[in-house]
Amino acid sequence: MEKTNIIGILMLCAIATAALSAAAAQGGKAVILVSDNEADSAVAAAIQNVKNIDIVTTPWGEYNDSVVAEIEALKPDTIFIIGGPMAVPSQYEISLSTYTIIRISGPDRYATSAAALEHFKGDFKGKGIVVAYGHDSKGIEKALEKAKRLGGIVLFVKPDDVPDDVERALNESEAETVEVVESPDMDDEEIGRQMNKTKAKKVKLEKLNESDKQERALEQIEEAKEKIGKAEKEIGERNITNSTANKLLEEAKRHLANAEDAYANGSYGEAFGQAVSAEHIAENAKRKAKHEDEKGEKKGDDEEEHKKKKTLDLGSQSHDGREEHKVKEEHKGDAGEAHEKDSDEEHDNMNSDVNETEMNATQGIDGFLRDDLGNNTNKTKEPLAIVG
Repeated sequence: MEKTNIIGILMLCAIATAALSAAAAQGGKAVILVSDNEADSAVAAAIQNVKNIDIVTTPWGEYNDSVVAEIEALKPDTIFIIGGPMAVPSQYEISLSTYTIIRISGPDRYATSAAALEHFKGDFKGKGIVVAYGHDSKGIEKALEKAKRLGGIVLFVKPDDVPDDVERALNESEAETVEVVESPDMDDEEIGRQMNKTKAKKVKLEKLNESDKQERALEQIEEAKEKIGKAEKEIGERNITNSTANKLLEEAKRHLANAEDAYANGSYGEAFGQAVSAEHIAENAKRKAKHEDEKGEKKGDDEEEHKKKKTLDLGSQSHDGREEHKVKEEHKGDAGEAHEKDSDEEHDNMNSDVNETEMNATQGIDGFLRDDLGNNTNKTKEPLAIVG
């Protein structure tokens, strides 16, 4: 009887081990962590559609303990992070270090979508791929709908170029069909020519008519106005002036003005492109305002702590000096009075040095902001240089 029980227990253990091994081979339970960036979110949704795994979303560029708690509650074995550390901060990898973490990303949203297809190539092998302009929110929504119906994934291109990473992913995907969702400012002939050079067996381009382009351009202009309004509110409430955020806001307004002029002249593709730039520059202005305000608060705290320490040090030195002077005064009379005068002058000079140090630190910060502003301004002059 005992021997039979032991055999039974061993058999149960073997079955359990086999089940665990099978689960491990399949990767166990997985979760996708992604920012609310429209492009990366669409990639995550397409993966979820075929793999049936949970998605947890974090605000772009922000770390939240509540997001970590949400992931931990799902008890995953593996966490896939879609997007680079600017979109999904590296702090998440530190806080979730007890889990297996795989970050799928590239230097921009185009390369990130390509990296996702390459990583999950087996899940999308032979299935359809839908392509859209990476900053066309409506186009991305439409592309995702199509991809879900096909059981495929979304990839992103620029209005006049198929990035190398995307071309490589397409060639390695063995996709039967690639559908392209046109944006109002897309050079469909150039995109079609480049897409036909890939190994995709069939490329379909869904074109917009002039009425559609007009409607989409107007929608994009309204979205840009809304984002500019939010950026203005953020900057105003934080009382930020003469900063990178202010300059970015002015740049966004300039693009919006260009968009409205182009729309009035019937150039709907140009109007759309300018409005897209205005929208994303305004989003960057809002983020920059928050960053600059938080950085200013930290600088203020550090300077206050520095002042307190200096005051304590100086007070201690002054007190010791005066105590020493009192002793000397009792013995030296007039000589003591001369020493007291010298001691006070020395104390004033030390305070002057502290004030000069603080002034130089402030000038350094201003210099940093000027350099930072120069870099950001260069980045935002060209619409296609927007980072997701």
